[in-house]
Amino acid sequence: MQFVGAKIDSTERLWDKTVNGIYLGTDAWLKRVRRIVEGGVRSTDHPKPQRAVGRPKMHEVIAAVARNGGTTPAAVRVGRGGPLRRIAAWIGWNEGLTTLRSIAASLRLRSEGHVSNMIRRCALELGRDARLLAQSDATLNLLRAA
Repeated sequence: MQFVGAKIDSTERLWDKTVNGIYLGTDAWLKRVRRIVEGGVRSTDHPKPQRAVGRPKMHEVIAAVARNGGTTPAAVRVGRGGPLRRIAAWIGWNEGLTTLRSIAASLRLRSEGHVSNMIRRCALELGRDARLLAQSDATLNLLRAA
């Protein structure tokens, strides 16, 4: 009864605390749910928000890329091209399931098409450049360990 009384005048809305509009829980719980979801057969029959639980956000991707690349997040965001920006875009798209619009905004780009080109170019480079592949793997390990 006290709980109900305390919440009557509250302005807190649980809806504002949901992740992807459907999950309500701590970061640790979301990561456990992500492992369960990814442990099963992946199906596009499920909406993207359900499949994207516990994925890293772009600010986390940029911070991990910067830390692994020995630079600052600001340098990754505003630097002209460069492999670190391409890695951030590629990881944001493939690991974070982030939209092109969000990636563009995070990297301070005007065009979603430019992000698409960056992701495509990074994918090609990852197949040819062992050093770049090792750097992206190290960044992914940082994100997954967090």
